[in-house]
Amino acid sequence: MKKLYYYKGANPYPKSKKGSAKSPSLLRPIIILTVFFAFLGFAVYGVLQTVPKVKNSIATARSLAVAAPPAAITGPELPKIQAEISRDKGWKFAELKTDCPDVKTLAYLTPLLSTEEEYTDYKISSLREKVLKEFPYLKTLELKKGKVSDKLWLTCSTRKAVASVKQGDSVMLIDETGALYPGWDGEDTSVLLSIENEGPKAGSFDKNFVDLINAYTAIKKDLAFVRVITNADKSRVIMADGSAIIFNDSANIKEKTKTVLKILKYRKEKTPFNLDLTYYNAKKAYLTEVTNGKK
Repeated sequence: MKKLYYYKGANPYPKSKKGSAKSPSLLRPIIILTVFFAFLGFAVYGVLQTVPKVKNSIATARSLAVAAPPAAITGPELPKIQAEISRDKGWKFAELKTDCPDVKTLAYLTPLLSTEEEYTDYKISSLREKVLKEFPYLKTLELKKGKVSDKLWLTCSTRKAVASVKQGDSVMLIDETGALYPGWDGEDTSVLLSIENEGPKAGSFDKNFVDLINAYTAIKKDLAFVRVITNADKSRVIMADGSAIIFNDSANIKEKTKTVLKILKYRKEKTPFNLDLTYYNAKKAYLTEVTNGKK
């Protein structure tokens, strides 16, 4: 026989009998507590193992402080990172290898090196700066420790002059970078372009000045002038007889040179002259004869 149940509200199902629900299990809380106390035990064990090491480190630091008090430290600031100190350990070399072409550099440097001494990176760098200061015509100088050998490698290169520059009573050489340096025995200066700077004395020159030198060097074989005189942004070349050709700058210098050669070809006088190309862009060139040193 089917039983018929009556209910109210939205619950269409009969209520279960009291006492039929099962009691909640205690297994899950026990597992969670076990894992928690296990992690806690490992943490305590790690702390107990670390404490003696920390005590030993503190004791070592105190003994080092007593052995080397701060008042005894002199000179430049010491590296603060231990890795930097170990990286710059002393190093001895057994052989000096070089491809430096300058015998003066070798003669100067060799007595400063000894296979009995230890060389740190700082000491090697100081030697390099000392040699460069002694020989300013050196463009590069490198002293390198052998990575897998006990050889000390010396390489160098010398500057290549593009002209000689006179400023007042001093004459210096100038290289392709615009740097000035004293002349030396290994370079023939007789074939170089001679420049006289009438402007403010400079310790070096910029790229525009070097470009001007290169431009005049390119036309020297055509005009056969003896020197170039510069003053700020103006320049002129001086011929063997004292004649002056005023170019001012190196713009269109090859075309200007062709114009100068045409004028000189049809010029009948053989006396010194001044030829001014300042207004070349306006297609004008002014030729002035010089007699007894006067225009």
